[in-house]
Amino acid sequence: MDIEHEASSELEINPKDIAVVTTTFYSNWSSQRIGKQNQVDNVRGDLAIQTLSAAQDVGYRMVVIDGGSSRAFIETLQELGIEVKPESERGMSPSRQQGFKEATELPVRAIVWTEPEKISLVRDCLPRAISPILHNEADIVVPSRTDSSFKTYPPYQATYERRANTLWNEILRRRGLLPKTTPDLDVWFGPKIFRNDDALTQLFLRQYKFAGGRSKLHEIVKPELWPNATFLPIIAALHQGYRVTSVPVPYAHPAQQTAVEIDSDKFRRKRQVQLRNIITSTIEFIRLLEQDSQKPSRLHLVS
Repeated sequence: MDIEHEASSELEINPKDIAVVTTTFYSNWSSQRIGKQNQVDNVRGDLAIQTLSAAQDVGYRMVVIDGGSSRAFIETLQELGIEVKPESERGMSPSRQQGFKEATELPVRAIVWTEPEKISLVRDCLPRAISPILHNEADIVVPSRTDSSFKTYPPYQATYERRANTLWNEILRRRGLLPKTTPDLDVWFGPKIFRNDDALTQLFLRQYKFAGGRSKLHEIVKPELWPNATFLPIIAALHQGYRVTSVPVPYAHPAQQTAVEIDSDKFRRKRQVQLRNIITSTIEFIRLLEQDSQKPSRLHLVS
């Protein structure tokens, strides 16, 4: 889909057909600002409030799962009329999957996952991104960023995520899961949109772990972080023949978030851990799908 294409070509959507799922965790957020204390949590928490308020203004249904934010943050959302539910199982993927499960029970046609700070996705991108699903042209949409989008990120993050996307897509192409002629899927962007169909949504609810062994891989790589909820389901869907589409969107990363993360060693280390987790889980998951007797996967489905 051409990003410059007139918005009039997009299907006019009923916001109530869409569920926006997100998870929050801002333990140090406070409405009382003193100097630069807790700056990252305050900036990210503020953006989350703006994102959820924007979704509420449009009329999207929302599912918000919280992993331990401050009382002040929770109360601020509640005062805005936004329901927040505590996570029932620790971890990024379990909390996201809890949100997915609740969204499947709503009378919606599409489920949107997004990190809560991505206000531009809600304000500027969703009608375009959701359109292929509502037109029955796709089962899953992976929104993709433009060159202009990447310029709004910290340079190290833009470079890392582009390289990580290239590596991940190349692995899928080598295993015949992604046609060579299709655009790369911008999986490192974060947001994923999928049709609310029982068989399809089950792919987003499965949990995988590494089996214990002498390699100690299960102590190093944790699919319950990023892979289970938003990476492995895309691979499973491609393997089963679902229609997975890339849609360019005019996303702009929040300038406030870029400013507080641009020189952060903490976030640089996070990227390294993230890459190891996702790429290793991807390779092992493909082996599991292929049931390769020569190189059996150390990954297994949690019953």
